Amino acid sequence: MPGNENFYEYAPAPESLRRRLTMLSKKAYIALGGKGYTRIDIRQDAQTGKPYVLEANAQCGLSEDEDYTSIGAILKASKVSYTQVIFEILQDAVRRHAQKQPQPIKRKTKAVL
Repeated sequence: MPGNENFYEYAPAPESLRRRLTMLSKKAYIALGGKGYTRIDIRQDAQTGKPYVLEANAQCGLSEDEDYTSIGAILKASKVSYTQVIFEILQDAVRRHAQKQPQPIKRKTKAVL
């Protein structure tokens, strides 16, 4: 970028738009069979205001450096710490791993006399 400027300006969305974005993101994530962390990129039509899913970035780069990744800029704008995001990603991974583990089979046994 000329002058090392960011191409996008990240800022929190108004609450009414945030609800729509959250719903659209969740629908896209589920439709794509998402697992783990994913960044859903959305663009809003300038004339109609309708948001559209541009792409889903499964396991996108993670950095708290706002000049290096969009995640860093998004975290800064949303006032969510990098540590909290990493913690939630790890919690989700542990939960999903635990769900995959085979459960012990409980068998009824009869006592033999």
